[in-house]
Amino acid sequence: MHQTRKYFSHDELLETISKAFQDSLERYKISELSKGLFSNLECLKGGLALFTFKFSSLLKFDTARFECKIFKGNMKRLFGMNAVPCDTYLRERLDVLSAIPAEDF
Repeated sequence: MHQTRKYFSHDELLETISKAFQDSLERYKISELSKGLFSNLECLKGGLALFTFKFSSLLKFDTARFECKIFKGNMKRLFGMNAVPCDTYLRERLDVLSAIPAEDF
């Protein structure tokens, strides 16, 4: 069996993306919400999962959180998330984070 190159593994790609998210949050001095249950980084990972799994809407993503046990397992294994933000929370948080230009990610 061939060994996968380090930088093409899912874990390494997720680590690289998480570092880019964190660097952008620090560069633009975007602070955590005081009342937040989830960090900015977790919300960005949730948004990444939304597009990775190709959900057509945040509502369908939110429905999968409750109805699909496989989805919860995938979020933990693939994105390192024990809990996933609800669609309303994601909307509120990602609106704040939209100040970061896309090219910085």
